[in-house]
Amino acid sequence: MNDVLPMVSTVSLKEAEPGSIVKIARSDGPKLALVTDHFAGGVRSLVWLIPNFQNRPPVIFAENWRNDSSVLYYGSNIRFELGTANDELDPNGRNFWETPGVIVSIGNDLFIRAAPQDEIYDMHKLVNVRNGSVYSERPPNSLWTFLSWQLWIRDPVAHCDLMLTEFRATIKKPA
Repeated sequence: MNDVLPMVSTVSLKEAEPGSIVKIARSDGPKLALVTDHFAGGVRSLVWLIPNFQNRPPVIFAENWRNDSSVLYYGSNIRFELGTANDELDPNGRNFWETPGVIVSIGNDLFIRAAPQDEIYDMHKLVNVRNGSVYSERPPNSLWTFLSWQLWIRDPVAHCDLMLTEFRATIKKPA
């Protein structure tokens, strides 16, 4: 049997395991998403990871995503690598905490901040990057915030890595 990099399969979005990374076909090209545990009415919510949608934030929480005929499901060996240099950290979360795409540490868990799909009526969400759970409590006032990350897939056979996407927070300029 031949080994293939990356390890992928095709499933419906509702069958994908929460916390997994999937690639979803779209008319403007396939996009990466983090699968959440938020499942209602036969449809699942997801977090778009750097989809490059025009005039939209880099990370978006798509509640009850209905278009899921099939997705490309990345197997295990996916990892987020967090930037830990001084300019990649906001130790108290005061400067970047509300920036979509940053990863915040709450206890032993890491959550990605996702802008709402509908910016008028919804709020930002925090989604666990390990298990896809949506944070439902009031977050602490002071949070270590990681301003950059990369998403990698590892091939255990060939011992090589492939970067899927990356993020770096930018400072918002006053209007």
